Amino acid sequence: MKQQLLFDFKKISYDRMYLGLFLLILFIFLSPVMDFRKIDTQASKLIEISDQIVQTREGIEQMKEFDVPLAIKDEEERLVLLEAFYAALSSKQSDEISKTELAYEKKILEQIESGSLSGTPLIEQRKTVAKLEHLVANNLVATVNFDSSVPAINFISNDFQILVPFTMILIFPVLIFSRIHTDEKVHGTRDFVNMTPISFEKMILSKLIVSVLFAFSYFIFSVGLAIFILSFRNGIGSLNYPIPISKDGLTVSILTTGQFLSQVSILLVAIYTFISSLSILISRFTHSFLVQTVILLMIIMLPSSPLFTAESTIANIAHFLPFSYFDLSKVLTYGDSFSPSINGQINFTNGLICLLSYSVLCLLASGLIIKKKGRV
Repeated sequence: MKQQLLFDFKKISYDRMYLGLFLLILFIFLSPVMDFRKIDTQASKLIEISDQIVQTREGIEQMKEFDVPLAIKDEEERLVLLEAFYAALSSKQSDEISKTELAYEKKILEQIESGSLSGTPLIEQRKTVAKLEHLVANNLVATVNFDSSVPAINFISNDFQILVPFTMILIFPVLIFSRIHTDEKVHGTRDFVNMTPISFEKMILSKLIVSVLFAFSYFIFSVGLAIFILSFRNGIGSLNYPIPISKDGLTVSILTTGQFLSQVSILLVAIYTFISSLSILISRFTHSFLVQTVILLMIIMLPSSPLFTAESTIANIAHFLPFSYFDLSKVLTYGDSFSPSINGQINFTNGLICLLSYSVLCLLASGLIIKKKGRV
């Protein structure tokens, strides 16, 4: 088995195609920050808050024409908190910015819950408050998602959450697996492999292990290099930075960036294992790199179709399908009010069970076909 692993790994290491793939993966993770101009997000925020202050004052003046003293008092309280937030942001008091913003956002939440203010969905406002509470409690500075100055770790976290579509992340392992599992056909070594004394089961297992480890090492190395490059410009960031999530659409909990990235890595191994196992099964029917790549690309595109939405006919059984777990952000953060998860049972634990179960089924089916044919 050890010799087979070394044999498969050596074949991969001599293929120059993988170097090109690595550079493309690295580019994907770094591309959102390729514009090296520093964006003054604080100035933009000050303008936005200044406009809100003016609008709130105008709204209070209009309300004074009617006999609504409680509503006026409520708006005046919100205006005071908004002005305090503006003052902290203007003076760049980093320790006060999050505190004053938290006080203001809590007031907004109070008004939404009472029905005196509408617009932002209630659960999204609860997420905003929970995030700010975590920042204040842990003395962390808030970052802006689309700002080129976001610290390295937080930027990579944003890549997986909002900046890079999951299909882009999965395209590269598809190309790697298609290449590896059609390798004998490409290099004309199928007859040699079929004559080796090692069992077909060990051959399949060796290809699976090598392909998954190779694809995952590419992922880890490219992400690590991206963090290394970004850390020189923006700092390393914090693994304790909060990501607010809601499993039931009512209550909010905090997933730290460290927990999020750890779960992303583990879930990617499971996804890679499934795609590689499926690639092995497909290779029983075709040894064409192009055909297999097209089939796998169509499969990873499935979750982007209307079939995999909360309103679809398969929503209630979606957690039994491995494709439902390809969108890492929705699996781990449960989506949001504007783009919710398909159903509440699509989560990290169920994802591991489902993906690994289907991987075993694909490998068993491949093994039966190989035994029946008597060759790889």
